Amino acid sequence: MPTLHPQIVSALEAMQKLALRPIEAMSPAEARAQMEATSQSRKAEPLPVARIEERTIPGPAGPIRVRLYWPNAGGPFPAIAYYHGGGHVIGSLDTHDLIARNLCAGAAALVLSVDYRMGPEHRFPAAVEDSFAALEWLHGNAASLGADPSRLGDHRDRPGADLAAVLAPIGLAAGGLELRLQSLV
Repeated sequence: MPTLHPQIVSALEAMQKLALRPIEAMSPAEARAQMEATSQSRKAEPLPVARIEERTIPGPAGPIRVRLYWPNAGGPFPAIAYYHGGGHVIGSLDTHDLIARNLCAGAAALVLSVDYRMGPEHRFPAAVEDSFAALEWLHGNAASLGADPSRLGDHRDRPGADLAAVLAPIGLAAGGLELRLQSLV
């Protein structure tokens, strides 16, 4: 029998104690609520960042909610578009705030966390369209945000990594938006 990492064992034990239902046994709304509650119960300490700001940016189907994180480093710094995980159905800026903060501090980069449209309400390619719109916005606004537009990357978490993988060729085809980094977890 394979041995699990102690952190995974602790997480599974905590889930069992809390009697969390499996995601596949819930409606999307129930799964989202459970993920929000679970993320709020985390006791992890985020790495410090210089500043955080919520905004909306233009999107293909209306405004896209985003959260910007500035590092404690001097600029111009690299910029990373971050797309939370959650299987394209659950997850939010709040559930992945700790990850975005730690990415900002650890990489000393400006991070744009994107609240892209998710299913089942929004069918494919809505998430791809929002993700690319956010990446284009970040590229076009990087200098005014204190970042270097020539040092642009994207980071996807869990099942969302497939969306990030498709953004690099879309960016090149759309007029030369080149990524210097892609991090797919």
